[in-house]
Amino acid sequence: MGSSAIVLVAALWGCGASSSGEEEGAKTEQVAKAKGKRKHFPRSKKGKAKPMDPVGAAGPVVGSLSLKEVPVTDPEGGEATEETRTEAKLALTFGEDGTAEVDLGSIKGKCAEVERVPVGPKGKEQTPLWSIQCGEGDKSANLYVQQVGSMLLVVRAFQPLKEGAPVRYRPVKRIPMVDGAKLERGG
Repeated sequence: MGSSAIVLVAALWGCGASSSGEEEGAKTEQVAKAKGKRKHFPRSKKGKAKPMDPVGAAGPVVGSLSLKEVPVTDPEGGEATEETRTEAKLALTFGEDGTAEVDLGSIKGKCAEVERVPVGPKGKEQTPLWSIQCGEGDKSANLYVQQVGSMLLVVRAFQPLKEGAPVRYRPVKRIPMVDGAKLERGG
């Protein structure tokens, strides 16, 4: 009785769905491709990582910032409210005829491009390619678009809680760029 139970378990173990040779070959090919490339995994709202392909090309990449105000719609009624959001997009041109549009995100309120000034921790300041101010007064947010290595970053400045403490900077969006790409401001 004991040996027949082992044979039955062994037989059932092999009855599951098996992958065909084609599927295994495709998986091996995907792993081989992934080993040669750097992968970037931004988090989605559901917490699952999804790979993001690098944008641009090696060499100069010219960017043009676009800020567009859009009305906020009421989720229940579907009607527009008095509030607005500003969507930020970056149009990129590179190579002979390469183009891409990168969504930098959206934020409540009205935003405008402001004068660029060096930002960052003391001793590591960097002049951003674009500086954006959203909102007014105490509720304003300062955002900076800059390239650090092969990453395009949207960085937000957080005012210190204590007087005399330094301003903190935190990336709120990361977009991978092709290695060797050099982002420049366009007209």
